[in-house]
Amino acid sequence: MTAQYPTVPGVVFKEVPGFPGYCVGDDGSLWTRWKPGPERVFRDWRRTNSRPKRHGRTRGYIHVSLAAADGARRWFQLQCLILEVFVGPRPPGMEACHANGIRHDNRPENLELWVTPQPSGQRPEDLAAWIVEFYPELVEAALARREAGT
Repeated sequence: MTAQYPTVPGVVFKEVPGFPGYCVGDDGSLWTRWKPGPERVFRDWRRTNSRPKRHGRTRGYIHVSLAAADGARRWFQLQCLILEVFVGPRPPGMEACHANGIRHDNRPENLELWVTPQPSGQRPEDLAAWIVEFYPELVEAALARREAGT
């Protein structure tokens, strides 16, 4: 008999609704019980090979393909899937973003919802603080131009 969820110390697992045989962990992992191949057979839990892909379309994000209950396959960005499982459905127009900017760090505590896309996956206030810290002369010049009205 296979355990309801994988057994990994310190990791909490939740099933992926609508996709039997899949679960995600609060460590950002995706697990399946499906046996590889054309036959739809359950087996013991195994972690999927959900690693960042290096081709241009993914831009460093992890994309995964899951088989739905009817056998149809559906593609997800892993961070969106984990947010939907641990937080709930994504509101229209919102995007899942990584707080620390590391696109393959899909732990729920590192994921946030933004209303609009942000530059390079970073919060604007974090980018501004970084610029002020490392480029104070550029900040001073920009503020001087703004005060001069140019």
